[in-house]
Parts: sequence; structure tokens; C-alpha cells
Amino acid sequence: MKSTGPKHPVDPQADDAVDARLLDDAIASIAPSLSDMLMRQWERDRKSKAEAKPLPARATLRSLVQALPTPWLAALAKILGARNGRRSERGIAVAQALKDTPYLHRTVVDTFGADERHLLDSVLFRGGIEKASTSMRRYGSDEADGWFWVERPPRSIMGRVRLHGLAFVGTQVISGRRHRMLVIPEELREPLRTILAATRDALWQ
Repeated sequence: MKSTGPKHPVDPQADDAVDARLLDDAIASIAPSLSDMLMRQWERDRKSKAEAKPLPARATLRSLVQALPTPWLAALAKILGARNGRRSERGIAVAQALKDTPYLHRTVVDTFGADERHLLDSVLFRGGIEKASTSMRRYGSDEADGWFWVERPPRSIMGRVRLHGLAFVGTQVISGRRHRMLVIPEELREPLRTILAATRDALWQ
């Protein structure tokens, strides 16, 4: 008769340890993607809430800049080199720096591409303000743009224009309905018209 040899007793603790390791490995593989998904949702919620605020009665640079969320103001201040001081002081410095004609010219001509210039042209043609949905139909959605603009600058056409302080987003009531609007500050409209016209003339030469 053939011997089957001694039977090894089952160790339930060893099985539990294997199951625990397998569970840890599964969680480790899921956790990063879940964390990223939750973070992206949190950023979208914060962005939507910030953009739902009503635009000021007059779209002046100072009022629009001061209404920016801190991460967006920090990104704009970094671009303009106005990062010192308290938030209110930084906002004033940013609003003043945005009026600088060489900065506007450099941004529109050298930094922006044709799409950003066309977007500015379109908004200016409508008096300096238009529905954000209209801009997105023409130039793409800004939905993928996040909350932390210093670490991850916006990549959409509308987002890039906003990142450089040439347009802002807020809401306005039209015919009894609240709409998300894209607005160019009052002080920048004429300088931008001049720069864009000169850019068009240069391209046609």
C-alpha cells in the first residue's frame, strides 16, 4: 500500500496573512487613481464655486483681480513678478502691472497663439464681455483646467488668457437667468484692440 506521507496541518493565521497582503496590494493599486479622481472632483467643485460669483457692477482691473481665489492670484502674481506683500497689496500690484503696455504686447504677440488672439478679438467685438459657453463652443472647454494654477497652469485657450490676467470669469443675470461670463477688464480693452489690430496688420504685410 502506497503511503501518502504525513499531512501538514492548515495554518489559518498564515492564510489570513496571505489574504491581508493581497488586500494591501489591491488597495495600493487602486488608491492612487482613487485619490487622483477625488482630488480632480474637489478642484472642479472649488473652481465652479469661484466662477459662480457675480461679476462686479464695473469690470475694473482692481475689482476683478481682488475677487480672484488665492491660488489664481498667486499664479498671476508669479507671472507678473508681484509676489511680495499681503494678499490685498499683491492684488493692487497685480492690477497695476496688468496695465503695462509692454507686458500686454509681449503676452498677446509672443506668448499667445492665434486661438488666444482670436478669443480676445471675439470678446472685444461684443463689447468686452460674452457668455463663457460661446467662447467654449469656438475655442474648446476649460473643464480640464484645475484649481492650483501655480503647480498646474491652465492649458485650455480660455484658461491661458485668464492665467495671464487678460480675461476673468464670473456670473451675470441675463433675461432672468444667471450665465457664466467671460469679461475683459475695462482698462485693457482699448490697449488690446490696438495691439490686436497691429498684429493683424503685421501678419498681412
